Amino acid sequence: SNAGSAPYLDYRAPTQQELESIRPLLEATWLKENLEQRSIEHAVRTIVPEHLKLVREQRELLLEKTQAAVKSRLTQEIIFWDNRAEELRQQEQSGKTNAKINSQKAFQRAEELRGRLKKRMADLDVEKRISPLPPVAIGGCLVVPELLLRSLRGEDMNQTALFAKETKAVELAAMKAVIEAEIFLGNTAADVSALKRGWDIESRDAHTGQLRLIEVKGRIESATTVTVTKNEILRALNKGNQFILAIVMVPMGSDSTHTNRENIRYVVQPFRREPDIGAASVNYEIKEFWEKGFCPYESAHI
Repeated sequence: SNAGSAPYLDYRAPTQQELESIRPLLEATWLKENLEQRSIEHAVRTIVPEHLKLVREQRELLLEKTQAAVKSRLTQEIIFWDNRAEELRQQEQSGKTNAKINSQKAFQRAEELRGRLKKRMADLDVEKRISPLPPVAIGGCLVVPELLLRSLRGEDMNQTALFAKETKAVELAAMKAVIEAEIFLGNTAADVSALKRGWDIESRDAHTGQLRLIEVKGRIESATTVTVTKNEILRALNKGNQFILAIVMVPMGSDSTHTNRENIRYVVQPFRREPDIGAASVNYEIKEFWEKGFCPYESAHI
């Protein structure tokens, strides 16, 4: 599956004890097969088409706006010089000449602008023709799931499974609440959490057309901290105002069907700097985000 552009930011190296516990698993047959070729084949089938679609949509939107602006500006200039050429021609027929410019030069300038408009439109059409290059594998790593490590250490998997189930319920409630908020704002929202892009929801702003990248953090109401991975922080810093951190406080015992509107806060530019090199994730006080965020249902922020 697609783990995202930089999944290693969320991983850490195994301790010596963990390495010893998984060493027998490293002799598995599938690890000795041609993993690089299989990875490239998977990328060609799934990852490349998805990435191409995303890039093409963003690129075409920008180019269409550029074409509209270029056409509007050059068309106005062409109309001006066409009118100017006709005006000068009539003056010349009546015996009046202009020492600086004649009708022929004005007409020639209009024709040059037509040629420039045609060429510029053709160049922009060419830029819309985006095609992918063959993917290249530049590295790889073996990721050992945390639950597998816990099982190998003999931990109580029933407790682990219960915790995972409760956490999933909170995540579902938070995602549902944010998507409902985006719909309330008139935006078009899509759950992309499974694509591992560094955010959970992509929402097209109904007014500006801009794509909003929303990372959702759901927490039980009694929680005081929220954990953000290094990868998510770097994504937020890279995307600027396009990135939104959504904090959703889910009532205790709630399922994915109910979250109060006042329990949601959006934070734009939530982080000020990159985390330390050795940090895999950072814990933040929820109060800090809550105070500088805003509720998407408040009319002042719509």
